[in-house]
Amino acid sequence: MAAPVSQRLRHRKRPDAATIDHVVPQSQGGATEWPNEVAACRTCNAAKANNAPTADDLRRLQVLKL
Repeated sequence: MAAPVSQRLRHRKRPDAATIDHVVPQSQGGATEWPNEVAACRTCNAAKANNAPTADDLRRLQVLKL
């Protein structure tokens, strides 16, 4: 799922806004370890909040984190 254009443009304007997002949120038992962490801009990280990833999200991440 692609982020809205306005959200993607905000990323480019704030390169210092990167955060570490937990794929499985810590509030749901996610670990603070490499397999459960991805880089995300502050806007995307906040939008995800503590929502768990879908099965499709997890499949895509497996490919990216190899």
